[in-house]
Amino acid sequence: KAYLAAQLLRRQKVFRLVKESADAEGDSRVALFMDRIGNRLAEARDPHLTYAEMEAGRVLLMNELNVLESAEASQPETVSEESNDGEQQ
Repeated sequence: KAYLAAQLLRRQKVFRLVKESADAEGDSRVALFMDRIGNRLAEARDPHLTYAEMEAGRVLLMNELNVLESAEASQPETVSEESNDGEQQ
């Protein structure tokens, strides 16, 4: 999920690929991304997915994100009301 999310964010220009390299054992690749919004680094391992696996994972990830977005949208916003008692104009 982390790898797919990082690639999606890269496509949307939120993440910038900084570096790709093999891990210490040499059996997988590691990608280092820069978060353009938060100015943080994120690391994701390449799981060597086939195109079909990546597409299926992308669909699942997008569904999960839509569920989270719907849940956020359905929560009522709390408005804090400040009391003006004691203030004179």
